[in-house]
Amino acid sequence: MIDEEIIIIEYDPVKVTEDIKQIYEEKTGNTLAESEPRWIDYHVIAAYISSIKAEMNDVAKQNYLRYARGKRLELKGELYGERGGKIKAGKARTTMRCYIQEAKSRKIIIPAGTRFVKDAYVFSSLNEAVIEAGTLYADTIVECLTEGYVPIFDIGEVKEIIDVFDYFETCENISKVIGGVDEEEDEKYRERLEEVPESFTTAGPEESYKFWAKTASDEIKDVVVVSPAPCYIDIYLLGSNGNLISEEIKKLVLEVVNDKEKRPQGDRVELKDPSVINFTIDFSYTLYKKDEVRALEIGELIKNKINGYAKEISNKMGKEINIQDIIEIVKNCGAKRVIIRNPADRKLEITEVAKCTEINIESSGVE
Repeated sequence: MIDEEIIIIEYDPVKVTEDIKQIYEEKTGNTLAESEPRWIDYHVIAAYISSIKAEMNDVAKQNYLRYARGKRLELKGELYGERGGKIKAGKARTTMRCYIQEAKSRKIIIPAGTRFVKDAYVFSSLNEAVIEAGTLYADTIVECLTEGYVPIFDIGEVKEIIDVFDYFETCENISKVIGGVDEEEDEKYRERLEEVPESFTTAGPEESYKFWAKTASDEIKDVVVVSPAPCYIDIYLLGSNGNLISEEIKKLVLEVVNDKEKRPQGDRVELKDPSVINFTIDFSYTLYKKDEVRALEIGELIKNKINGYAKEISNKMGKEINIQDIIEIVKNCGAKRVIIRNPADRKLEITEVAKCTEINIESSGVE
């Protein structure tokens, strides 16, 4: 969001006070001296009027998309109908693998709605699953019963079942639990509304596929669309912090982009993962002698800024690794000298993402 201050309705209390003084003198013909007791009263009135005008200015600014927030931002989305709606809190999903004690000569049914539990989070299977005769297990996609944030449980962490089926032995999740996100934040929602006009087509342009893919889940942070050949569309999806999108979320994306009102009939869409380029950040810095007393403060600032940089670069495909960016960040925090040991400069393809796996920052004192 742009930070520049836009004044549509002037609300400066000094200017309001001057206006009140001018009106008083025009109406009475008397000069209002600052030594007069009533001058204090007019200052109070000016402050109150100024606060009202500041609120009016804020409301006026929110008529523009870049400044709208909260309910007024959602009202702007309503102009585009269903496609302009805010992405609501999502339900976490994973795939459960359920085993029986030994292979049977008949099919074993795992009913839809079978529940599994991890801590306080209950998951329910979306469809009926079948363990075929002669086999020991079947997989089923499950969804959390409650919307909103759920920890990203790793593979094998969900292993308790509530609704035990015939011959059940064990179960475990074979993919990370992911997709449990809170309602879309205003800033991301605003960015997506800017892309809505691109969605009003079924001619298959890049921006249209990007828009619709992002509506499937707030877990999706970046989308790149590539057409390797006419009518073939590869959609690359990226989650937060360089994480890949789970198969469960990909199925939601396919459901959205394959809708006949969104995808040209001749297009063949395939979802793909970006190539992850792992890198580490390792450097030392020296401070100016004059800043020795602020060493801890500057060190903490450098740490926070570098963590932010690592997160930013891993949320966008094709973002190059440039050590000058790191040097600039550290020097802007107050460092005199920076020695970079890792990473090295590297340009990335549009379908690659840089993911920082480790950060090591050392202070070399002052000079």
